[in-house]
Amino acid sequence: MNYIDATFASFCGPGGLEENLPDRVKAETRRIEQENYLASERVVTMARWAADSVVQHCGVPRAKVATILPGANVELPAGFVFPDFPGRPGRDRPLVLGFVGKDWRRKGLPFLLEVRKELERLGLKAVVRCAGHGPRGLGRQAGVEFTGFIDKTREPGRFIQFLAGCDLGCLFSSREPLGISTLEFLRAGVPVAGFVVEGLADTLPADAGFRFLPTASAAEVAHALSVACGDEGRLAQLRAGARAWSPRVTWERCIKEWTELLATGRIAAPVQPWRGLELA
Repeated sequence: MNYIDATFASFCGPGGLEENLPDRVKAETRRIEQENYLASERVVTMARWAADSVVQHCGVPRAKVATILPGANVELPAGFVFPDFPGRPGRDRPLVLGFVGKDWRRKGLPFLLEVRKELERLGLKAVVRCAGHGPRGLGRQAGVEFTGFIDKTREPGRFIQFLAGCDLGCLFSSREPLGISTLEFLRAGVPVAGFVVEGLADTLPADAGFRFLPTASAAEVAHALSVACGDEGRLAQLRAGARAWSPRVTWERCIKEWTELLATGRIAAPVQPWRGLELA
């Protein structure tokens, strides 16, 4: 039994993370990967994108492949209260765009900074708040805040405080097997935004955030966010959607789905954010 976020084969194509490896190394690794998956009783993936790769690149029968969304790496404390922001974001106060990720370039931080600039051109105040450390040059830009590294294990309260202090959790990755940070924002009741690319597409509920094609420009993203910021009803719906997803993006739920799959061979009502809350 395997639980994977991506196949090696999916990273070997043009633009893949492993495209620069020697051909003989890639060929042998892919052979071993295919051999192991074919010998498995079942292959379970974290996203539909990986499931498609297991079938298409590794030749595993679709009947042997299942998808179970993982949980957010966040444990909410007892008595946690979802954030309630005063004022209109972008107007009465800055719109806070949250970002989590060490691989800041691949995860789209430069693009997000361009979105912030476009928002300001539209007359909205905005700030990009990043968990972790960033390049010195980016940190000097106006409207960018780096909180420094946050150890989720040793400082869970600080990490939750960071998540809950954002209006929107953003992940505009060029490549992304899944996107745990978007699940973490949802767990804290914060709407999300990102590119519908690879596994990331599975972590962006339409009723709790913004889904953009990877061809969207920073100006197009900023326009969509500005329209939402001008509609208090829309903002309330997004926040309500994120809060409704919160109890569904946990490891406890993930384990329950695993237990059901192992016991019955199927999952009657899997949590699938891309389909909408009503089907979860």
